[in-house]
Amino acid sequence: MKDNTQQLLVNKCNFGQQCDEQTGQCFCPPYVEGTTCDKCVNYAFGYDPLIGCQKCDCDLQGTEGASLQCDPNSGQCLCRESVGGRQCDRCLPGFYGFPHCYECRCNTAGTTEKICDPVNAQCICKDNVAGDACDTCKIGTFDLSAKNPKGCINCFCFGITDRCQSSMLPVSISAVDMSAFTSDDDSGILTIEDDMVIYNASEQPKNSVYLNVPITRGADYTTSYGLTLYFQLSTQPHDGELRMNTDADVRLYGNNMTVEFWASEQPVDPRQAFDVKLRLIPVRHENFMSSGQPVTREEFMMLLHSMQNIALKISYYNGPRSAKLIEFGLEVSNERFPASVIRASSVEKCLCPSPYSGSSCQHCAPGYYRVEGGSYLGACVLCECNGHSGSCDPYSGVCYDCQHNTYGDHCQFCKEGYYGVATDGGPYSCMPCQCPFSPTNNFAIACEVSEYGQLLSCNCKTGYIGERCERCAAGFFGDPQRSGGTCERCDCNNNNNLTDWRACHPITGDCYLCERNTDGRNCELFYGDAIVVKNCTECSCDKCGSEYCSNNDGGCVCKRNVEGTNCDRCMITGAFRDAQGVILVVVALHRRQHSVMLKLLSALAVLELRDYSVNAVNMDFGTTENMDVKKSNNT
Repeated sequence: MKDNTQQLLVNKCNFGQQCDEQTGQCFCPPYVEGTTCDKCVNYAFGYDPLIGCQKCDCDLQGTEGASLQCDPNSGQCLCRESVGGRQCDRCLPGFYGFPHCYECRCNTAGTTEKICDPVNAQCICKDNVAGDACDTCKIGTFDLSAKNPKGCINCFCFGITDRCQSSMLPVSISAVDMSAFTSDDDSGILTIEDDMVIYNASEQPKNSVYLNVPITRGADYTTSYGLTLYFQLSTQPHDGELRMNTDADVRLYGNNMTVEFWASEQPVDPRQAFDVKLRLIPVRHENFMSSGQPVTREEFMMLLHSMQNIALKISYYNGPRSAKLIEFGLEVSNERFPASVIRASSVEKCLCPSPYSGSSCQHCAPGYYRVEGGSYLGACVLCECNGHSGSCDPYSGVCYDCQHNTYGDHCQFCKEGYYGVATDGGPYSCMPCQCPFSPTNNFAIACEVSEYGQLLSCNCKTGYIGERCERCAAGFFGDPQRSGGTCERCDCNNNNNLTDWRACHPITGDCYLCERNTDGRNCELFYGDAIVVKNCTECSCDKCGSEYCSNNDGGCVCKRNVEGTNCDRCMITGAFRDAQGVILVVVALHRRQHSVMLKLLSALAVLELRDYSVNAVNMDFGTTENMDVKKSNNT
């Protein structure tokens, strides 16, 4: 009977535990109580029927109201503000000096999760952060951010310098022509409706379809680093096709690299309009190179510097039937943008040495051009312009706007009409030739000067002759010795031989020795076409009485006071000059006017007709006579 009673008592205890034969109290494991050992004692937690419970061991200095009780399941004591730990025996991160737990004076954007040392309050900084309060980026880094595991971004500056800071440039949205998008599916159809890009697939669509953003190939997008690319779209699957496409949301191409981006949030139902947002910054496990390796900051900056294409995935279902790009935007920063609330703290502003310019030292400064060698993009070296120009093409090195009378890709030659050695440099390395004199009348291609500066010879330009290029050559006219004067080619319409000195007056340019029945100052007259067809026919006009004859119908145009079909007779009284310089004078004189007439003729000969002489004067005083003054044969 005794054994049966004992067995009954044992059965009521958990897991066959023994009990007191007199009282029936089960023998409980540590810190367990209850008739059947089914709960923890006060100030204990974590009941286990075999192992028992654990003491709370709450620190009276750290608990609220000096309580020793803890949560019966987790054992967490009820801590005062700024106190932590299960037993409330330490300060929370960011506080120090238990049990008082004062707040540490740290910039939490620059500290690790521990924030500060709980004993001495020293701030515990991230890798790229310095300062007692972890509030300063280390030299060679910039843009302190709580989201950055290292605190600050390494300066890149294309390897030119390690000194930079946040540019804080104003940010704007890059304008994009929606009608200029293209697709990588050649068989698909793109249309524009209400400023949206509509894609419709062919009968056999591709699983992955991307739209190409219309950007300038090779454009510099380094000032978009860390900024946002976003777009809104919807996509419709083919009937019965609901398998999701897992290809990258965005692909960037540039500098012989491809970087793929996956948005952190994927659409639940791509058939409804949804947004895709990406931050253009390398983040492990979110963006990778096409090789499958995470992209580095250096690689990404090289790609942004020479962006070739941006491709947006619109096929969130395999083989989509259609898709609609509703909106697209790419943030860029630029100092020329108006002031903006958004500033580009993630874009670096490098302290570039003199040969470089640009926010990341990606450009050559004025007066420099790029050569191979050096880090990343190459080195910028001084323009080689021999001291005659301060600027050149930043890629080829060809000099702009050569000064000091020089020319050439590197301003290495003296201009036509100048002599010297341009490569000597300086403003006086190319001096004007005195042919015949300078600076207004310099008609030499080049000249030879003695070591003492004495002019030895001139190599004249076409149209000039003489030791100093002081005369016009045959077929040219003008006065090269007059200030500002030049020699111009005689315009005789190819109707005479301009290699003959007599064919063109060297001063006036009047044409002589006209051929093919042409005449006139420029051998342009006579009946017919003297210039193109060259079928001139001699006119019947009187040479003395006519101004010219029409080159269309041969009609005569008479001089003043001359009449007749052929302009061959004078009017009652009058005078005229013909094209050959003949003057006919009809006068009525009285005998006593004899001396006056002689004086008149002399005046005409001297003042008006220097190239003419009186050949015959036959006057019968008291009658009206004709007097011919003909051009001298000496001219």
